[in-house]
Amino acid sequence: MSYTDFYHANKSANGIALRLDVGLLNDDVSNVFDGFFANENPETLKSYEDKGMSIYKCAINKENILSSRNLQKTPHNMEILKSICNVDDGNILDMFSDFIFLGRSNVVDLEVFIDVIPTKADYTPNATKAGKLNFLKHEIIRLKGRIAAKLGYDGIKMTIKGQTLVLIVNPLIEWQYVEKKVAQAA
Repeated sequence: MSYTDFYHANKSANGIALRLDVGLLNDDVSNVFDGFFANENPETLKSYEDKGMSIYKCAINKENILSSRNLQKTPHNMEILKSICNVDDGNILDMFSDFIFLGRSNVVDLEVFIDVIPTKADYTPNATKAGKLNFLKHEIIRLKGRIAAKLGYDGIKMTIKGQTLVLIVNPLIEWQYVEKKVAQAA
């Protein structure tokens, strides 16, 4: 098995633990992704550390990380999506699933789902259209992570804004605080 260290920046200086569905469909936006974004290079987190955030690391077997490119639109995965998405209309869910499984990213196409896919924007007073769209993008990422978790993976690798990140979705993963000297030397 090949284990790799992944690093995450967090405001907490007292340790971190992943709690799933804490803020799901309410106004708690502390964990909109139901996971921790991490990457293999601690140097990319230096700017967060400079802002006073703490750096944590975990070790994960690379075989337990699903690439979002390999997340397929199969009947089984559609059943998982249906069980976690809170959408009753099968046609809407099928069209929306293209953004999850096929990597569709056209914002104009995504806008039609603003009022039919539940997101945290529904619990945010005076959310603008742009804000609702942003929450919808976050929900797509969250759903990819939840599907990966239901399939037994510890995380899912995806590219966001040109950066390859892993969304760690397994709450049993143990995180260790990285001393500042270690983070700079690692």
